[in-house]
This record gives sequence, structure tokens and C-alpha cells, in this order.
Amino acid sequence: MGMTYDELSVFGRLRKVEKCGPYSMFTKLVHEWGSYLSPTQVGRFIDMTTNWTLDKTYTDRRQGKIILL
Repeated sequence: MGMTYDELSVFGRLRKVEKCGPYSMFTKLVHEWGSYLSPTQVGRFIDMTTNWTLDKTYTDRRQGKIILL
């Protein structure tokens, strides 16, 4: 997947403990990781771990629908 255990730990904390969605994860991680990753790279990490993508499409896995935002 291309992520370290430390990065996955941060994702798990944001998603489960702080109950962040993709956008709030992005804003927090850009602030936290901004010294060594660009905002585009942070967005790609979020793409890999959620079903939200940078082009603002969302796949509802339960119903099999694709929603364009």
C-alpha cells in the first residue's frame, strides 16, 4: 500500500477516535505532514484508505451507487 505503520496509526486515530471524515482528515494531515508531503500527496494517501477520491466521486459500497459531488 506504500504506507508505514506510523502513518496507518495516524489514519486509524483520525478515523475511529476523532471520527474524522475525508475532508477533516485532509486538513489535519496537511497541517501535520505539510513539512514533508505536498497537499496532493496527502490527498492520495486519503484516497488509498477511503472510498472518497480527489475528483469528488463517492462509491456507496452498500448500494453500489456512484455519487458525483
